[in-house]
Amino acid sequence: TGTSELFDDYEEGTWTPVVSDASSGGNTGAGTITGNYTKIGRTVFINFAVSNLNTTGMTSGNDLFITGLPYAVASLAGTNYFTGALVMHSVTTSGNQVAAIQDAQDYIKLYEVVSGSAFDFITVGDINSGVSDIRFSLTYEAA
Repeated sequence: TGTSELFDDYEEGTWTPVVSDASSGGNTGAGTITGNYTKIGRTVFINFAVSNLNTTGMTSGNDLFITGLPYAVASLAGTNYFTGALVMHSVTTSGNQVAAIQDAQDYIKLYEVVSGSAFDFITVGDINSGVSDIRFSLTYEAA
């Protein structure tokens, strides 16, 4: 009935993910890397895929970051995480994995969760360079 109830914000497209060893800049990985998204209002649904991730030149002990999100992430009260399903091949881990964005951040990190332990992050050294594949879908709120 009112203009605030009108559905007027829908968009689909691609985004350009960057796999790196730092939250901004850093050394970048190569491979077949794709991303697409759907935005409805402030809700953004993203898909990410990398095949045969080559980590040559990246720092082995650094966490793996994915940047280049199609929209800035909302800043919410408290500490909030937007998470999604994650599938990896030829990546060394010892726990369950999840892809996540912390609110107000502009990058995705891959978390490793081991029962009874604090979570850890997937590092460049966990990747089997040239053969690892990573796929995830994730939903977050845009700023």
